[in-house]
Amino acid sequence: VSKAIGVPLADYAARCMVGEKLKEIGFTEQVIPHHYSVKEAVFPFNMFPEVDPVLGPEMRSTGEVLGISPSFGEAYYKAQEATRTKLPSEGTVLLSVCDRDKPELLGVAKAFHELGFHIVATGKSYEMIKEAGIPADHIFKLYEGGRPNIADQIANGEIQYPRRQDQRERRQLHQKGCYQAQSSLYHHNGGCKG
Repeated sequence: VSKAIGVPLADYAARCMVGEKLKEIGFTEQVIPHHYSVKEAVFPFNMFPEVDPVLGPEMRSTGEVLGISPSFGEAYYKAQEATRTKLPSEGTVLLSVCDRDKPELLGVAKAFHELGFHIVATGKSYEMIKEAGIPADHIFKLYEGGRPNIADQIANGEIQYPRRQDQRERRQLHQKGCYQAQSSLYHHNGGCKG
């Protein structure tokens, strides 16, 4: 937050802990930036692919970066570029979202389709995309038992842009020991999936 708003908050907090008042420091108003800031952790999964990426970032993150821009999209892009994560510009994208994100699904699917991506989707997400006339293929979730499923296609490198996953899927990947698929899903996770 300090970098995002240009205020040394840790320094101010330490000074307050030893008795100074915010008024004495000169920090009495909320700072509202006129830009977006996206903080991203740096995970070198290629250095330790056997480590379970589900356990939380504290033990494996090797740093963090900050993307700042007047638009959220550009701030996100800058953060990804700084982590040396190459955002795919072609290939297959997995779209599978929870109910609360369903209102945004069709706009996202349309945008990926217009960019030339092949879309695979699960369950209700697939049904919505197809009903809207956007080309997509169905893919099974792990717990559905069908093949090919999400883990199969990620492990085979058939999905370049996996977006979103649910906790059940993550647990099943963990139980099966699919570290490559876990890493990919975790690294590209954008929220929940249903």
